[in-house]
Amino acid sequence: MTAPVKARAESHTETWPEVQLYYHFNPRTLLMLNSSPNRSLESGEKTNGEYGLYFNYKPTSRIAYRIGYMYLVDEASEPGANEVVEHRIVLDYTYGWPIGRRGLLWDRTRIDLRDLDGDASQRIRNRVRYQQEAKIDRLPVLAFVDAELYYDTRFDILSRYKFQIGARRSVARSVNLTPYICWQIDKNPESETALGLGLVLGVHF
Repeated sequence: MTAPVKARAESHTETWPEVQLYYHFNPRTLLMLNSSPNRSLESGEKTNGEYGLYFNYKPTSRIAYRIGYMYLVDEASEPGANEVVEHRIVLDYTYGWPIGRRGLLWDRTRIDLRDLDGDASQRIRNRVRYQQEAKIDRLPVLAFVDAELYYDTRFDILSRYKFQIGARRSVARSVNLTPYICWQIDKNPESETALGLGLVLGVHF
C-alpha cells in the first residue's frame, strides 16, 4: 500500500502597489483610505483589488485601535469562472513594547468579519512586528520585520502564514514610501505560496 501523494503547492510572484491617504483629525485620531490593485509579475494580469476605509484611534504612543471596512475583488483564476467579491469589517488592537533606544515590538490582533459572496465567516490574525528608527540624509527611516498567523473559521485551522521585511522612508514632509518583500504561505482553501513585491505610497493631510 503506497502513501497518498500530496499535490505540490503552487507558487507565484505578484506586485502589490498601494496608495494610502491619511487625514489627521488630531494627533490621536485619523482616517485612512487605501487602494491596492495587485498584479501577477509573470503574466502582468490583475489578480485582485483591495479598497478600504479605516478609522484609527491611538490613546497613547503604545496602544492603537482600528475599525474599518474593506471591499475586495478576486479576479477569476480560470476562463469562464466568476470573480469573488468580499465585504469585510476589520477590528484591530495593537500594543507596543520599547526595545532599546530606537526599537519597538508591536503585537497586533485583528478580527476580520467576512462576507464572501453571501457566505459569512471570521478570521483571527495575530502579527508580531519589530521596527527600528534610523535616519538617512537627515530623513527618518523606519525598518521593520514581522510574522503573522491567520486562523480561519471556515476550516477551523491556521490557514495562512505571512512574513514581511521592509522600510518606510520619508521623501517629503507629508509623503513617505514603503518598499517591502512578503512571503505568504496558504494552506486552505488551496495550498499555494506567493512572493509579494510591495510598494506603498503614503500621503498625509
